Amino acid sequence: MRPGRGIFCVGVDHHSTPLGVREVLASSVGDRWIQHLIEHEGAAEVVFLSTCNRVEIYGRSEQRGPEILSSLVRSMPADLGSAWKEACGVYLHEGISCWRHLAEVATGLRSMVIGEGEILGQVRLAYSASREAGGTGAAMHSLFQSGLRAARAARAAAGFGRGDPSVGRLAAEAMLEILDGQEPWPLLLLGSGQLAIVVSCYLPAHRSVQPALPGSLGHQQFPGPSGRKR
Repeated sequence: MRPGRGIFCVGVDHHSTPLGVREVLASSVGDRWIQHLIEHEGAAEVVFLSTCNRVEIYGRSEQRGPEILSSLVRSMPADLGSAWKEACGVYLHEGISCWRHLAEVATGLRSMVIGEGEILGQVRLAYSASREAGGTGAAMHSLFQSGLRAARAARAAAGFGRGDPSVGRLAAEAMLEILDGQEPWPLLLLGSGQLAIVVSCYLPAHRSVQPALPGSLGHQQFPGPSGRKR
């Protein structure tokens, strides 16, 4: 694959940027900014990838080097732009480096748990969401389709598809090891989202699991290993 001229990735991840900062960069303000770019500033090439481990902006630009981030910041709402400008650990990839980075991310090589299976689908969904919003063109199509193909091939060659090397599974296994031999008291999961669901799925069926969700989401029952609600 030969990357199109001007493709880039600007982002932060769990290696060098604290969770609190990543949460600010991944806020709903970011979604509104992407939509604003598409609708009002004619940005036909932009994909926003946000996961537990990373927040990344892929796109095509006539700018080069540090000016890419400066240009993005100028187009953002003031609070979001300031957050990106002041964030530690911001990285930039251009051209073939951008493609290589995307392939490594989608393969799971840059995840907290090497080879974890969720990231491939998250990358695919990020691209699909931008495409449906009118935010992709030929450059992003070529970048993501070839990057995803390379990631699938690499995962198959490395055997990453076997088992489930996810953060959720490892957390559940560590919890069960700590609680081994103790009474099966009810467990309280703090937080919500896919990770909490994964943790719940790997807990024994005889354990009662009660999630504590933020805001006004109320209570939600998670499916156990058999698929039933619990």
